Amino acid sequence: MPETIKLSTQYGVIACEPWDEPADLVEKYALALLQKGVALGQSELTPILQKLCEATICLKNTYRVPEKVETLNVEGIGKLTVGALEEPADLVERFAQQVVDAGGSFGFEEMKQLMQYFCARRTCNRLQLNTPVPKITSIDLTIEGIGKMQCAPDRDPADVVEAFAQQAVDAGFSIGFEQMKQMMEYFCTRRPCTRLTINPPSAATPAATPSAKPLELTIEGIGSMTVQVGQDPADVVEAFSQQAVDAGFDIAFEQMKQMMEYFCKQKSCRRLELNPPKSKKPVGDVETSLNF
Repeated sequence: MPETIKLSTQYGVIACEPWDEPADLVEKYALALLQKGVALGQSELTPILQKLCEATICLKNTYRVPEKVETLNVEGIGKLTVGALEEPADLVERFAQQVVDAGGSFGFEEMKQLMQYFCARRTCNRLQLNTPVPKITSIDLTIEGIGKMQCAPDRDPADVVEAFAQQAVDAGFSIGFEQMKQMMEYFCTRRPCTRLTINPPSAATPAATPSAKPLELTIEGIGSMTVQVGQDPADVVEAFSQQAVDAGFDIAFEQMKQMMEYFCKQKSCRRLELNPPKSKKPVGDVETSLNF
């Protein structure tokens, strides 16, 4: 069975167990002494590592000399601390990514300034920096008087803008190229845009003209809803979906969207934005009828 190796030094004994990595022990040894006010360099530490590697297996032949902990207050953002055994570039990259993830702006020039500060006080083994990558999340945009569009992480903003514009035109609204361009600018300043060319919507189809009679739609296994001549389909779809959920049925946003598409092809839809149903109400509050 492998034995514990003990190495006597000027400042004490280093015990190396069979599962220990000698290079890691050298770092811990130097760090413990630094915290007591004794700073060792490579000239003192390398011979220790060599002696350990002569007596046991060493998988690493390099180590980091611990240095004084350095802290920098970045005005308006926060505090960045580089630990005794940490590489400044690693901490600068992590700090920049956290700022960007929180919705802030932190690019290469700001990162370079941080590196200059720390590298003037600490050893920097790595100078190359990787700039932060923005975290892509769903982005909402409300067009007053028309509705709201949502750009999910897996969708290209151009596709979302084109689909919204077409639905708006089909519902009787006027959406021009300049408005679509403004929508694109909104999204593309917040996330990468793969496609920048956008196609304006086609003219509204005759089916989108207002209906002069009530419209009914039956959802198999749930019930039916009726949109009266003076009603907005969005109101009816939301009410139907809420009652369905309260009755224990599962209504997803995609189903609500399909209902809207059905009605908006036959009459003008003043509102395109949909509010999903809330979670099921207590049993005593459940509506028994799903027909409007």
